Amino acid sequence: MPLLELAGMLSEFDVGPLTLTRFASPVRNKFGEYAQGATSAIELSPVAAYQTTPDEAENMPEGLRTDDAKTTFIADVLLQTTDEIDYQGGTWRILFVINHDLQAGVYRAIGVREE
Repeated sequence: MPLLELAGMLSEFDVGPLTLTRFASPVRNKFGEYAQGATSAIELSPVAAYQTTPDEAENMPEGLRTDDAKTTFIADVLLQTTDEIDYQGGTWRILFVINHDLQAGVYRAIGVREE
């Protein structure tokens, strides 16, 4: 998909606003155990989402390619691999982020649905 088309998808196929949950790094508690870090919620809008294509899935590890619940998200906020997005009644964990900020002004990320 040409990069210029990616930027156009934000407004044309906007499915936002979606809620992005960002997790901070784990912290060590007083017992020396790791606990989940703080979370913050960010509203994504505009954001586009579509079923990941087979060509995009080829860039994923082989064990994850068979999972058919993959969606590509395009946003103007830098997504991270620790992020989760609420979409279509489920939670999607971000696996990969492709930075197109310099070429198209957007970020593309592939997520899988959490069970």
